[in-house]
Amino acid sequence: MKGLLIKDLLVLRRYGRVMALLLVFYGAFALLGNGGAAMSGMIAVVLAMTAVTSIAYDEQARWDRYACSLPVRRSQAVGAKYLLGLILTLTGCVLGLLIGLAALAAGRQSWEDLAGSLIGSFSGAVLLLALMFPLIYRFGVEKSRILFLAILAVTGAVIAAAALTLSEPRMGTLSAVRLGWLKLAAVAAPVLSLLIYGASFGISRRIYGKKEL
Repeated sequence: MKGLLIKDLLVLRRYGRVMALLLVFYGAFALLGNGGAAMSGMIAVVLAMTAVTSIAYDEQARWDRYACSLPVRRSQAVGAKYLLGLILTLTGCVLGLLIGLAALAAGRQSWEDLAGSLIGSFSGAVLLLALMFPLIYRFGVEKSRILFLAILAVTGAVIAAAALTLSEPRMGTLSAVRLGWLKLAAVAAPVLSLLIYGASFGISRRIYGKKEL
């Protein structure tokens, strides 16, 4: 699996310049605008999507047929993609944190907004991949594009709602109760998304194991 993961990372090098430009854009928007928290969180989603790009490259190169001649189990091939998705998502969160800290130092956002955005984006990005991977392995990247857009729109709405919900609570008599629920949601959202991600891996493994290449 390590070799498969290295292969995917090397293939995605050509995507590096595009990602660098996006990071510059999100960073500048976070530092100069008022949407720093949202921009910090979006980086994780954008990087997570490159895991789907790696599968598209594999389809174009007919990599799956070649992989059948290698001493690699199909479950390992699927596991490498899921591991790649997690690595890219975590990398995006780290980059978003760095940009968020810069925006925080510039007075463009609060700690609560940054934490809420990062938690929401991590959970949303993992959930996005959990929904998309089985569709990709079942229908392929090209046939799943319309479904991608629908899932991306729903996930974007979830991330936006989570970021707003986990932001700084309003002052008042219910603020303490609301803060308690926010803390619970901050812990539950990533855990739940990872559990769904694990279940998604099992589904994708079964689909890919029965697929004719």
